[in-house]
Amino acid sequence: MNSQNPKTLFIGRYVSAQCWYRCALPAIQMENADWIGLHPIEEEFSETYLGALLGGSVSEYPKFTEYDMIVIQQPRGEPLRKWIEDIQSKGVKVVYENDDFLHGIWKIPDHQYKASYSKKHMKEFEICMKQCDAQISSTEFLANEYKKYNSNQFVCKNYLDTLRYDVGIPEREGITIGWSGGTGHDKAIGPWLQVIFEVMARNPEMSFISTGMNYAAALEEHLPGRTKFIPWTPVECYPYMLTNFDIVICPS
Repeated sequence: MNSQNPKTLFIGRYVSAQCWYRCALPAIQMENADWIGLHPIEEEFSETYLGALLGGSVSEYPKFTEYDMIVIQQPRGEPLRKWIEDIQSKGVKVVYENDDFLHGIWKIPDHQYKASYSKKHMKEFEICMKQCDAQISSTEFLANEYKKYNSNQFVCKNYLDTLRYDVGIPEREGITIGWSGGTGHDKAIGPWLQVIFEVMARNPEMSFISTGMNYAAALEEHLPGRTKFIPWTPVECYPYMLTNFDIVICPS
């Protein structure tokens, strides 16, 4: 292994936003690094196959043992732990990549995927964390929380390719309030959604757009024709979607 410039492969789950900014962007910035997004399979796979190749910087399915280091996004389960062990036995370092507090998801009442993060399922993540040579976390908080499973922690903060966001806002009439986000925000949204309704009721030129999760529906009944819902967009299109907003509600 070339410790100065190891040949590295980043493996992301699907070709999601998390795959893009946690796997693709680091690989693009590094020398001698590739990235792929896989449709993962959790149970039946071989030493050479982890799931369907959905995208990446390579033109064909990679040979894992040709890399010095593999950074893999949130692997879970005994079969995948065994795969990590087998790859390590061939001299490949394996790094666990994580940018979420996995152990807190099951506590969020309105998170639609919380059943997949029960205490039982957490054991599946933990055994893979323990098996890996190191772990990359997105914040100091996560690094400290997961030291108990892998003491070799590194913090790699989330990254944005800022040039992609250097786009102009088109001219338009009126003012649009925008929100963009995923599951688990129901309780957080309640207080400010009422405020938006009150502001829009006083200002007929204002409209509201919800992207990702559809919170526009809650306002449409009372403010017909003044709300819009935009489903999930590819992450490379996200900066252009944001140009629809004049006022942005976090966590956009």
